[in-house]
Amino acid sequence: MKYFSKFFIAVVILAAIFSSTSCDPDIFKTDKAGEKGDTLWVYEIPQTENLVIANNNYFAIGNNGDIYFEARDVNNSEGPRIYAISNDGTFKWQTEPLDNNNIGDKRLYSPIVVGDNGTIFTTCGPYLYAVDPSNGQAQAIWECPSQLTASDGLDYNAYSPLVNLCLTNDGNLVMQNLGTLFDFVGAVFCVTPSGQLKWLNKRQDPMGSPISIGPDGNIYDEATIPVGYNNGVVWEDHLIVSDPDNGNTLWNELAFPKNAANKITFASNGDVLYPLKQQDIGLARMRISDKSLVWSVKNQDFYTYNVVDANDNTFADCFYSRIYIPGNATGNITSPENIFFPLETNIDENGNLTGRDSDAHPYLISKDTQGNELWKIDYAPIIGASVTIEDDVLYVASADNQKKIYAIQWDSSLLHSGWPRYTHDNRNTSNYNKW
Repeated sequence: MKYFSKFFIAVVILAAIFSSTSCDPDIFKTDKAGEKGDTLWVYEIPQTENLVIANNNYFAIGNNGDIYFEARDVNNSEGPRIYAISNDGTFKWQTEPLDNNNIGDKRLYSPIVVGDNGTIFTTCGPYLYAVDPSNGQAQAIWECPSQLTASDGLDYNAYSPLVNLCLTNDGNLVMQNLGTLFDFVGAVFCVTPSGQLKWLNKRQDPMGSPISIGPDGNIYDEATIPVGYNNGVVWEDHLIVSDPDNGNTLWNELAFPKNAANKITFASNGDVLYPLKQQDIGLARMRISDKSLVWSVKNQDFYTYNVVDANDNTFADCFYSRIYIPGNATGNITSPENIFFPLETNIDENGNLTGRDSDAHPYLISKDTQGNELWKIDYAPIIGASVTIEDDVLYVASADNQKKIYAIQWDSSLLHSGWPRYTHDNRNTSNYNKW
């Protein structure tokens, strides 16, 4: 009887523990669906295919609701493929391996971008690819130039991977070449959806900082430009704003030394958020009308990215900390509030943030704007950048075998204002005006 009592007490304690967890422990099973956290379906890449879902994989959702993702060859012997599955988990197609012409790694160098008419675009090595969303037929529609002429009149090797693909208001594709190791001349390119070069603007950007399209429709990126001479050319990092019609520089502003993950984002009134030299090292919100600062945060180096919700509240990942700046903040912020929000976070229509908990604990977690935990899976690692939300369904890839996509019942969709995920929207346009 004594042993039975101990056993009964243990069972009760375990039941209490499981009943108090913040998510359904059967989330990665398919035996039921209906409540938030229940699994709607699972898609798995067949084991016979020697492919895994890429670690840094921003899912794209097409105009027809299909989900697109990148799969890579385990042995790196073939190029990457784009997979398409329907929103009920049915396999639709996969592309043939995309060629990189032996330039760079066998991977996609840009997120998958869905064009205004549903055509899928991405880059692999020196090629810009267009993919037919109905059947997965892929075609290289444009190629990085082999040489570019520098200001000294000499031709330099420019043949390198194309990166940071994004979409202009007119539906044209903007990207840049990553550059070769020595004596390269870089450029930002604008190519039409049919593969015609519209313009190029030469600039040096060895780190390949991400490009964004602002509320004004202009192109925002960072580049290294010559500003004078001191026993040689003096180069400095600047935020460069370009005309989407011809690539001409409209204005620039001194930025602090770059981080390749920096992403330019915007407040609802068009203010730009970026690390700017005006306030030494850190993050700032700047009015584009007169280049004055709304607020600035000092001593937050290694800033990588931020997201901005519908009320202009800013959530910034600063490498050593994750900070929160309220939408009505002004002046110099010396002690920003630290909120441990998810990495690669997504802001949903309820104003909550969902993504990967941390590098050490790569689990799906959802928090409110105060950093309070709402919901999590603390036993199943995920591929963090894969998280996205649409039509009350959350999609995520499991890191256990890197072959499975899960559709999870949710209670909201991706917020359609602000900058709710790293690539802005589920089409990965990096354009403030696209949804």
